[in-house]
Amino acid sequence: MAPVGNALVSNLSVGVDMMKLTVLQMLEAKRGLDALAQKDLPVTTAWKIARMLGPLVPEAQAFDTAQKKLFEKYGEEEKGQRKIKLEHMTIFQAEMEKLIGQEVELKDGQKLTLAELGDVKVQAADLARVEMFIEETKV
Repeated sequence: MAPVGNALVSNLSVGVDMMKLTVLQMLEAKRGLDALAQKDLPVTTAWKIARMLGPLVPEAQAFDTAQKKLFEKYGEEEKGQRKIKLEHMTIFQAEMEKLIGQEVELKDGQKLTLAELGDVKVQAADLARVEMFIEETKV
């Protein structure tokens, strides 16, 4: 145990709840949090969103790298754009489905409340993307 202030904090993540998402769910959540991060929010809410985005960034980068490798493996360059060869389309789609279906484990940390978003105008699609990060408050 390491001393932090007046408390002792274990360096082990004992009892830390983990949130399991598919890569697709993680990418959608990142997209929704990115949209919220662009809004004019109170500083504490903006900070919370930035912290929630933190663990998603390296996971999204790992996906981008894996996706790029699949494009390089099954595609060809055409007019500055990479296109999947027709004869490889089925295997490419199968591998992409497998990739976006992989599970990602994230520490189940902070959640937002709708009250924290205040009167900010938010698209319903963005809220749907971050539903797992929203905690409903009891009235």
